[in-house]
Amino acid sequence: MKESPSFHEPPQIPPMPKVQELHERVQVSLDIEPRKKFKNWEEYRERCLAENERLDQANGKAKRLWLALDGRVIGPTQRDPEHGIANFNHHEGVDRSSTRSTCGQMMFEIQFMDMLAVLKGVEELHIDLEDCDQDVSTAVAILRLALKDPEMLEHPLFAKLVAYEDAMDISGGFCRLPKQFDRNFIEQINWVFEPYEQPALSGKIPRMSAEEMQGVIDLIQKRILAFLDGKQERKPFDGRYEVIRNGSGWSMVKFQGQNARLQMAMEGISAYCSFVEYKNDEGETRYRYTIGRNSAWQRHLLLPELVTILNEREGTLQPPRCWGGGDTIIGSPREEGSKQRPEEIYQIIEEFVQAKSL
Repeated sequence: MKESPSFHEPPQIPPMPKVQELHERVQVSLDIEPRKKFKNWEEYRERCLAENERLDQANGKAKRLWLALDGRVIGPTQRDPEHGIANFNHHEGVDRSSTRSTCGQMMFEIQFMDMLAVLKGVEELHIDLEDCDQDVSTAVAILRLALKDPEMLEHPLFAKLVAYEDAMDISGGFCRLPKQFDRNFIEQINWVFEPYEQPALSGKIPRMSAEEMQGVIDLIQKRILAFLDGKQERKPFDGRYEVIRNGSGWSMVKFQGQNARLQMAMEGISAYCSFVEYKNDEGETRYRYTIGRNSAWQRHLLLPELVTILNEREGTLQPPRCWGGGDTIIGSPREEGSKQRPEEIYQIIEEFVQAKSL
């Protein structure tokens, strides 16, 4: 495989701005707890109700909206309109290929489901996050723009950017893109999302603080606005990846470039396991794994069944500290990572695939 051009170092993330902002009269707070999840909708809803009561007592009554985005709460999208609480997610408990990404859901709700009126009818918007990836950052940008300048959401380039990110996140970036997303457009979007991709490839995401995640989200929004204004830069398509070992209809790989998954899909790889090695706060080696397949029609790598086996081997059976995901992409525990070495994970997957082929 020919190597794509290597990417340049991104600019330094600027100092973190204030977490709270005022868009017209709505106070927006990003409440980021890196890698921490609520185990279900009921737990999140009870926490929000308790916080409402606490804030009412401390600061006086106010109309609040609580939004958990993209995996902060384990489970599918749910709403409590009476109390102004919602979870937007597309990871667990859904048919992934027919469920919009979080930013796709947010865009649809605001444009077609009157969520803009809901946003403008509150005094405080609390956005609960555990990550700062492309989907999360785009969803936050949509919410901020909806409050500040909703006409920006009608910009044709913004609609195209959200459609691209929607397709990429639904598929985990592991798909064959339609021709409307040409190489020039992809390289512009590479630049927009570079603030997340660079630390993701280098293994820094599992150790990122809330302040650093806030910086990534804010910088991506600045680049989105530059893209809409025609002032974007380009980051060359970089599809480099290393095949560590080939299994039976799948490959264990390490991503080296931002577009590795697109490149793998173009080259005919239909399922993979990727990993990043890092040290936790105690100096122990941990791994962050992603296992994906390009279609829910595949019969040899049934991910929901594989999750059970991986959790048994890991010894982490209870959410949120366990392996999890959907029917086309799963991952290792977010907070603690995995203790299993790549050769052990390879053996688990290969034995599973071989058993299914009998």
